Amino acid sequence: AGSGGGGEVGLMSGLVLRSWLAGQEGSAALLYHWATGRLEVVFEALDPDTHEFSLVAPSTYRTGGTLLRRPRPGEALKLRVLLDYSLLEVFTEHGEVLSTRVYRGTEPDVADAGDGADAGAAGG
Repeated sequence: AGSGGGGEVGLMSGLVLRSWLAGQEGSAALLYHWATGRLEVVFEALDPDTHEFSLVAPSTYRTGGTLLRRPRPGEALKLRVLLDYSLLEVFTEHGEVLSTRVYRGTEPDVADAGDGADAGAAGG
């Protein structure tokens, strides 16, 4: 189930799913919070002042939960991530699943538009 708010800051790893639309509207992020073991998708994270993607934007919507089998300290988190036009499915190596809809608009006709995803890690 989804929830608003959140806004926790700490060491996390993630994948940003860019929108096909102009600007950042429709973008989402798949995040793993190392301290809490929470795997989540963050939607509608558009800062109303800067119009940039922000994890602490007031309209942020989150869905996900705490993994039952978290990686041990120093181990990698192994995920299989599948994304089609609107369905995001995330599978952990231990069989846990996060599945949600991600509406990113319509794919542009341009052949070199990129794949619409960026990976990274952040700390706070």
